[in-house]
Amino acid sequence: MASCVWDILDYPGCLQSCVWGWKEIRGMLERRGTASMAGRVLLIPANGGSGLPKVGDGRLVERVRSAHAKGAIIASACAGAAWVVAAGIDQGRTITTHWNLAAALTAMRPGLRVLSSEILIDHGDLVTAGGLLSWVDLGLHIAERFWGSSLADELARVLVWDRDRKSQLPFSPPGGAWSPLRPDPSLERAIAWARARFRAPMSVAEWAGAAAMSLRTMERRWSAAFGETPLGWLQAVRVEEARLRLEETSESWEEITPRCGYEDPASFREVFERRMGWTPGRYRRSRRRP
Repeated sequence: MASCVWDILDYPGCLQSCVWGWKEIRGMLERRGTASMAGRVLLIPANGGSGLPKVGDGRLVERVRSAHAKGAIIASACAGAAWVVAAGIDQGRTITTHWNLAAALTAMRPGLRVLSSEILIDHGDLVTAGGLLSWVDLGLHIAERFWGSSLADELARVLVWDRDRKSQLPFSPPGGAWSPLRPDPSLERAIAWARARFRAPMSVAEWAGAAAMSLRTMERRWSAAFGETPLGWLQAVRVEEARLRLEETSESWEEITPRCGYEDPASFREVFERRMGWTPGRYRRSRRRP
């Protein structure tokens, strides 16, 4: 029989609901059958306090690093990604954490790639999840990898959990895209130019020229500061403008589209749904209050 071993990095101050929740999910899996494939997973809980956990305990850092070296999947929830960074097992790959911790996590190491809009990012040997309750998403994701999608869906029904959540953006305040993860004074002129023109068609070449930068330099600096290419970032701020209009006005999607720099409502809807994980209609309904 295949055996999937779950270890938990129960570090001082970690969120105990993660620890006990993962144990409960594992128990539910065991009561329903054996794993379809063998493996080992080291689960890293969220932090029980505010901010990132203190990761100065070299023994725990080495435990993460050693488990990864021996073939275990390292899976972190929320602020637990700080242990991934401390162990260096991200190896230049993009990771996620809670949207409110992205800047603090990014500051841990130069060149770190953080994309906090995602609920979960899976690199095979490394899985990171964002959001305080993302430990549920992570537990069900690991269950799917080792026990199959049918059983993971069954557990989600028992837990009354929506497995279709893909993005943290519907739960973060609009406007966050304007704040760089790594402040770069050399981009202030480029940011001001984009803020004045993002609602209209604009080219990156024109944008770089207005900021007195070469195109390559601006793309490199922008990606380092915001974690996205200039074009990816431009999509993000236009989606955030659409969010504000969906929340604060009764404008139709056809009226909102040109006010956000797009001409075709259908193509902008695709961009919105890809980034938000929700349709514009669902987002507007979620923000209405009785």
